[in-house]
Amino acid sequence: MYSLRRCNLKCSFCNLGHSGPPSDWEKHELTPAKFKEILSFDIIKKALVMCFTGGEPLLNKDMPELIKIAKANKYIVGLITNGLLLGERLEEIKNIGISDIQLSVYENTKERLQKILTNVSKYFPLNASYVLPKSQLADGKRDNFKELIDTIKMCMVCGCASFKFNICQPNGSASDLSETIFENDPIYNEFVKVCKNALPDINFVGYNTRKTRIPSRNFTVFLPYPILHNSSYRNCSQPWTLFPISTNGDCWLCCGSFLGNIFDDPNVFNNEKAKAIRGCIIDHSLPLEKDCVNCIFRNGAYSSSF
Repeated sequence: MYSLRRCNLKCSFCNLGHSGPPSDWEKHELTPAKFKEILSFDIIKKALVMCFTGGEPLLNKDMPELIKIAKANKYIVGLITNGLLLGERLEEIKNIGISDIQLSVYENTKERLQKILTNVSKYFPLNASYVLPKSQLADGKRDNFKELIDTIKMCMVCGCASFKFNICQPNGSASDLSETIFENDPIYNEFVKVCKNALPDINFVGYNTRKTRIPSRNFTVFLPYPILHNSSYRNCSQPWTLFPISTNGDCWLCCGSFLGNIFDDPNVFNNEKAKAIRGCIIDHSLPLEKDCVNCIFRNGAYSSSF
């Protein structure tokens, strides 16, 4: 659930990072009244997990009340946040039923997070993620990827349950893939090797690691599969499991395929475009929909594809 359209960071790979918040950002703030209206749709009632994201969801003053409403409607509640406001909002949110916090870590936020995460991890399961641009691997090669390895260590020491690297790619079918890591990239292969050698006691899963589908009780690092050039690879569950929706009712499959507005079409997640996207994933004889061509989900780049 996109709870607002503003953030306290300006990441280069994010739409808000490029352009900043829209001039009408106040219209995009999720309120308790609007949230209850969205929850009235039958297809939303069928959801199991309600995950609040943004922008940065903790900028929304009503976030505690929104979480309480979601819990009252029997959802498992998650939060995707850069974590910078977790310290100052901890008392408001620590006992209202958040089941999981997905923590987006960046190089320029690492030191600030280190000061608060140990305390925050007492109250929530924290699962950290880190967007990995190709250029950062090239820069990191000079010091044997020390900064990236130190980030893994920091998250482990501060109480995170896991750490996931994400392949960097602009949303949807964007054509600028200069920061995206493709198969057989020697820099990425070297990075994976150095990580495993530098952290021999950590549980690594994913690319060039042991194969497992069993969750571990130990701190685990997920290494994503790079994007494969083979366009026939269609191992993707996202169009059946992930349904982003914004405050005004706009809906997507995955994060890049705009479907329409739920207030105009209550069946929006099963409209013709949604069916076409699911169809091309199932039936390999069909051409890929344009939103799927360069998608990191379809190519198995996320740990959810294991």
